[in-house]
Amino acid sequence: SGQLGTGTALAVARQICEGLAEAHRRGVVHRDLKSANVMIDREGTARVMDFGIARSVKVKGLTGAGVMIGTPEYMSPEQVEGKEVDARSDIYSLGVILYEMVTGRVPFEADTPFAVGVKQKSDPPPDPRKANPQIPDDLGRLILRCLEKDKGRRFQSAGEALGELERIEQGLPTTQRAAPRRAKPLTTREITVKISLRSLWKPAAAVAGAAALVLLGARLLTRGPTLPAPTDRPSLAVMYFKNNTGDKALDHWRRMLSDLLIADLAQSRLLRVLSEDKLADILERLGERDSGSFSSTVLKNVAAMGGVRHVLQGSYAKAGGEFRINVALLDAETGEHVGAESVAGTGEESVFPMVDELTRRIKKSLDLTASAIAGDTDEEVGKITTASPQALGYYTEGRRYHNSGDYRRSIQLMQKALEHDPRFAMAYRSLAKSYNNLGFYKEDKSFLEKAMELADRLPDAERLMIEGDYFRRDETTWDRAVKAFQGVLKIYPDHTSANHNLAMIYYGLEEWDKSIERYEACVRARSEFIPSYAQLAAAYLAKGLHDKALQTLRGFIDDHFDSAEIRAAIADTLLHEGDLAAAAAEADRALAVDPNDFHAITARGDVDVCLDDLAGAEAAYRKLIDKGEPRAFAYGVSSLGNLLRLQGRFREAEAVWKRALAYSEAAGQPRWVMMSARGLARACLRSGRFAEALKYSGLALDSARETGSTSDERTALFLRACALIAKGDQAGAEKAIDDLGKIIAGGMSKSASRFHDHALGLLALAKGDAKSAVGHLEKTLSLEPNGPLAKDGALLRD
Repeated sequence: SGQLGTGTALAVARQICEGLAEAHRRGVVHRDLKSANVMIDREGTARVMDFGIARSVKVKGLTGAGVMIGTPEYMSPEQVEGKEVDARSDIYSLGVILYEMVTGRVPFEADTPFAVGVKQKSDPPPDPRKANPQIPDDLGRLILRCLEKDKGRRFQSAGEALGELERIEQGLPTTQRAAPRRAKPLTTREITVKISLRSLWKPAAAVAGAAALVLLGARLLTRGPTLPAPTDRPSLAVMYFKNNTGDKALDHWRRMLSDLLIADLAQSRLLRVLSEDKLADILERLGERDSGSFSSTVLKNVAAMGGVRHVLQGSYAKAGGEFRINVALLDAETGEHVGAESVAGTGEESVFPMVDELTRRIKKSLDLTASAIAGDTDEEVGKITTASPQALGYYTEGRRYHNSGDYRRSIQLMQKALEHDPRFAMAYRSLAKSYNNLGFYKEDKSFLEKAMELADRLPDAERLMIEGDYFRRDETTWDRAVKAFQGVLKIYPDHTSANHNLAMIYYGLEEWDKSIERYEACVRARSEFIPSYAQLAAAYLAKGLHDKALQTLRGFIDDHFDSAEIRAAIADTLLHEGDLAAAAAEADRALAVDPNDFHAITARGDVDVCLDDLAGAEAAYRKLIDKGEPRAFAYGVSSLGNLLRLQGRFREAEAVWKRALAYSEAAGQPRWVMMSARGLARACLRSGRFAEALKYSGLALDSARETGSTSDERTALFLRACALIAKGDQAGAEKAIDDLGKIIAGGMSKSASRFHDHALGLLALAKGDAKSAVGHLEKTLSLEPNGPLAKDGALLRD
C-alpha cells in the first residue's frame, strides 16, 4: 500500500538475495515468496525466518505433476504452467517483490488468479521507471532482467543478482543509502506472525528494520537435503592480497601473489581454481577491483558468482629484510576458517618458493590425502610462470590494460616482461592476443608459435587455451582447437574466452545452433566482451532470427553499458530487416556514444548506401581510411572499394585497393596483402580487365598460402577460376576449380562447397550448358547463409 525509498528497497533485496543464495546452496527453492514469518528484535529490526512454501530441488513434485502452488502475482511463468522450478524461479519472484517495493504495486494485476497467471506467462513486464521515475536506471534494468519470461535470460543465481544489487547500492548518494548492517549480533525477542509483503511495508518499525533483514532461519534451512558441491574436486577463489607493509610501492604484490597462487594451484588435477581473468571480471562487476581488503559479503558473492566452495584471503608484511605472507582459507558457505598458514623469506625473490610451500599446505587444508598430493602435478611456480618478480609485475599490469582494451599499452608492458624473462609463456600468449585484436596477424602468429613452444610449462587450462588459439588459426586444424577449448571447459565450465573461441569456430563452420549455445554461455556468465554479443546477434541473423538478434544487442546495453560498437550492430540488424529509418537513428546514436569508433562510422556509411546517399557513404568510408588504424583502414578500404565498384567507378576503386596494397606490403603483413589483392581482382573482373584480375588473384593466392589460411586460399582460388573463365582459358579454369574442390574437401566447412558449385556454374555457362549451369547455381544459392555472412554471396554474385 505504498513504496519504499530506493536505498531501503535495495537493502531489503540484498538481504533476500543472501538468504536465497544460502537456501539454494542447500537445495531449497520457494513456491511462494509472498508470505513470511517475521521476528522483530528490541530495536525494531525485522528478520524474515520462513517463506511459507519451500521445497528441495532434489524432491520431484512437492504436490503432483502440473499442480500450481503459490500466489499468482508472485509466480514465475514456469510455475504458472505447473512445470518444475529451480533457483531462477525465485529470481523472478524477487523481481516482483522489488518491483512492488519501488512502485507500490505488483507488475501484473487482474480480477482473477487465472487472469494474473495468463499475464505472467504472456505480457511483457511494465518498466518500473514509468511508475516511479525516481529509481535509478540500473535498478530498473535489474528488475526487468529478473522478470524475463525466459529463465535463461534472468540472473542465473542469487549470488549474481546480489553482486549487481550491491553495485547499484554503492552508486547511490550516501544520503539515499539504508543504514549499514550492524557489526555485532543483537539480542532478539521472538514475535512470530503470518503476514504478506504488502502489509509488511505499513508499520514504521518494519521499514526502519528492513535494511537489516536476515532470511531463512534454521527451520527453513533444514527442510531440504544439502546439495553436493558442483564438483567432486575442492574449489576455491584466491583473492587479491592485502598490503600490510605500509609501503605503497609494494602494492603490485596484491595481485601478483594472487596470480602466482592461482597458477600454482591450477596445475592440480585435484582442485578447481577460479581463473585470474574470471576473478578480475567478478571483482569489476562488484565494484571491488581496487579494494584494499574484502568484506565477508564480497567473499560470499565471489564464491557464488564463481561457483566455488572456498575463498583464500591473504596479506603480506615486511620487516627489515623479511617478507612474510599470511593466508586464511575460508568455507564460503559457512564463513568458517578451514586453515591458516604463514610463510616467510628474505627479500621479494623468496616469494616464489614461499608460494610453492603455501600451495602444498593449502592442499592439506582441503583434506587431500598425502598420497593424492604426492601423485599430483606440482611444478615449481617459477617454472610454469616466471621466476622474475620484475617480469611478473609487468605481466600483471599488462593484463589489466589488455582486459580494459588498451592493447598497445599492454604490448609495451609484455615486452618489458619478456626482457626480464624471455621464456615467459603466458606473456607471449598475451602479446599474440593483443596483436590479433589490433589486426597485426603476422605478429600474432609469431608470438603464438613462441607460446606453443613453451606451453608444456603451464597449467592445463593455460596450455589448452594456447593450443586452442594456435589450432584455430586454420580450418584444417579446427577439430584440434575444438578439443582444446572443450578441455578448458571441463576445468572451467564458464570460461568466457574458451566459450567465445569455440563459438567462433562453430560460426566459421556455419553450425549456427552450436555457435549460439557457446555465445549464450558467455552472456549467462555476464561477460562484458562486446564481440560475444555482436557475433551472437550475427549468428541469430544467419538463422533469420532478427528479433533475437536485436534482443541480444539491446540486452547488452540494458545489462552493462552503452556501446558504439553494439549500437552499430543494432543498426546493421535493422538494415537487414529493411527498417532504414530506425537503422539511421541507431547509427547516429552510435556516433553520439563515440564519434571516432570505426564500427559507428561504418554503420553510418552502410545506412547512407541504403538511403542512396552515396556521397555521405563515401565520406564516412574515407574517414575510416584516414584514421590510419589497421582495422579501421581495412573496413574503410573494403567498404569504399566496393561502393566505387558498384557505381561503375572501377579505376577509382582500383586506386583505393592499390593504396591498400602498398600499405600492406610496406607493413609486411601477408594477410593484408591478400585482402588488398583480392579487392583488386574483383575490381578488374568487373571492369573487364581479365589479365590483371588473373594477376591479382594469383597474388592473393600466394599470400593466402603464406598465411596458411584455408578460407583465404579458397576465396582466392574462386577468384582465379572466375578470371580464367572470363579470359576464355577453360582448361586453366577446370584446373583451378579442381584445386578449389580439393581445398574444400580438406577443410571442415562443407557449406563452403557453394564456391565450388558457383565456379562450376560459371564454367558451364561459358561452355553453353545452361541446364547444368542452373543446377550448380541453384545449389549455390541454397547454401548461402542469411545475415552478415550473405556478404560472401555478394562475392559470388559478382
